[in-house]
Amino acid sequence: MKDQTPQEKAVAAELLRALRNDSFCDVHLKGTDGSEVPAVRFILAARSEVFRRMLYGSFREAKSSTVSLDYSSQILKALVHFSSFHELPPFFCTDAVDRKNLQELVQ
Repeated sequence: MKDQTPQEKAVAAELLRALRNDSFCDVHLKGTDGSEVPAVRFILAARSEVFRRMLYGSFREAKSSTVSLDYSSQILKALVHFSSFHELPPFFCTDAVDRKNLQELVQ
């Protein structure tokens, strides 16, 4: 893999800053506890085939601004963070059940 040019590094840095800004979010993931987690539809779809099909396919979620999922909001927050930054968030509880749930979602 080639090294990034200064321009590519600058664009990547700006995009990462934008991902931290909830005003760019265009979908909310609703957890089993009723909490909603803001997310960027394109990022979820780019990082997960499951979300690509769900958010850009023929599913009803493709037209919805809120998507209810059978996971806790903690798992959904970790999913959004991982999808955006390719790392588990510092707040994430790393027990085996949480890891399994997160792995199911990002596949």
